[in-house]
Amino acid sequence: MERVRDILFFIFGSVLITLSVFGQSAVSMGERSKQADAARAEVLKLEEEGRVRSLKGETNWDDMIAEGAFMISPDGAAFTFKRGEAMPSFPLKDFKITDLIARVFGDAVVVTGLALLEGVAKDNKQFSVQMRYTNIWTRIEGSWKIVVSERTTVKDSFKLAAQ
Repeated sequence: MERVRDILFFIFGSVLITLSVFGQSAVSMGERSKQADAARAEVLKLEEEGRVRSLKGETNWDDMIAEGAFMISPDGAAFTFKRGEAMPSFPLKDFKITDLIARVFGDAVVVTGLALLEGVAKDNKQFSVQMRYTNIWTRIEGSWKIVVSERTTVKDSFKLAAQ
């Protein structure tokens, strides 16, 4: 009888330990999911702020791009971002983003999207272009910053208006 009691006690104890471990795991997974959702929401808000800034022709991005961030332009040229240096800008009439996806990987958020830009070039010709883009964000000193940014022109999407 003591043996049966010991076996039942062992099984009951094992079940309690298992439930405790899985319960903690579920709580931490739930907490991680909340943190990921919050990070995703913060970064998507910053992406929208960047879209609006681009429409306004702003050139100071020191608060959104990390010092030393690797930037790749649509023609494949690459440069390293330096605080205090103006980013290139051109007048945009419209800037739409579709296919926007933000994926959280630990302390980084990878954002991909399809941008449609319309504007007027320096020679006063209207243009439109579609670009796929990727921004990689990470927290630096408490703020989300872009650490890598890449744009690729969608083939045959660049159009100049006939004059």
